[in-house]
Amino acid sequence: MSGQSTDVRSRPYMVVDVFTARATLGNPVAVVLDGSGLDVETMQQYARWTNLSETTFILPPTDPASADYKLKIFTPQRQLPFAGHPTLGSCRAWLASGGVPRAGSAPDEVIQECDVGLVKIKRSPVKSSSGTDDYSAESGRLSFLAPPFIREGPMSSEELAFKCSGLDINPSDVLLARWIDNGPGWCGLILKDAKAVLNINFNGKPIANVGVIGPYKEAADTVYAKAGKAGKVVYEEAPHEAAMSSEVGTKPSFEMRVWASHPGEQWFEDPTTGSFNAGAAQWLISEGLAESSYVAAQGRKRRRDGRVYISSNASSSRLGGSAGIDVWVGGDQAIPVKGTVLL
Repeated sequence: MSGQSTDVRSRPYMVVDVFTARATLGNPVAVVLDGSGLDVETMQQYARWTNLSETTFILPPTDPASADYKLKIFTPQRQLPFAGHPTLGSCRAWLASGGVPRAGSAPDEVIQECDVGLVKIKRSPVKSSSGTDDYSAESGRLSFLAPPFIREGPMSSEELAFKCSGLDINPSDVLLARWIDNGPGWCGLILKDAKAVLNINFNGKPIANVGVIGPYKEAADTVYAKAGKAGKVVYEEAPHEAAMSSEVGTKPSFEMRVWASHPGEQWFEDPTTGSFNAGAAQWLISEGLAESSYVAAQGRKRRRDGRVYISSNASSSRLGGSAGIDVWVGGDQAIPVKGTVLL
């Protein structure tokens, strides 16, 4: 291959399934744990070969005093400046391979350097047998700090009609719609319930990146009231909803479905989407449409069972100290593949 790196050697490698504690039910990312000496063309070719939605390469940070590692993220077609599930999966792989946060950092903090700058990742501890907080590499949920919007605000009636045309729904089916773009171009549409979201039949029309949100029963009344639809719409229970009542700690408030594409790629329904859930959470929480902490489900129509754990706080945790509500997007991870790759 023209321009291929000559430093071919064995490199540690993992596949991490993100937004699930049980492998095969989340969204996988391939992680090359030592990308040193690889040029961009070789990274892109390898990402094309894995054919996963994203493949990442971990490198030494530009400034070891400011970040723990540097991450390069690739789809099969192009490099991305940032993506949510690759961020969490790569951090889990780095920790599981023996990565240690820089000296002087908080025990729950990892800083990732990528092409959008520095991204803060929070580790949630589990209690050890002695009752102390355990931040070991194989335990504890990871969350990233939701990035700021680059476009946010109402959608025009023409924009909404165009999005709905690709989903085979009527604009009147949408309770609320908003641009919630933090990089990929997301807009969000809220339907009356999870059942309506799961009944969508995407027709393949190139409508650009869009996510659809449907409340489950516990969240529906709040959404209807805020949308001015109380008493005007009838909640319908999804077929699987009764079975979820037995779940402990993971019962979702919302069902998400997300359709995406990158330039030169086919349209696809994403199994679980960190960046969309980040934008959706900032919208839902700031407008009082959701509690300050909630769980979202995604992937059911892809035969997955992803869970995204949203939390927020009023204190600023942003690097650089910007004010406002901090929204954290978290999930469990499983590592079904560990080994080496020759690159």
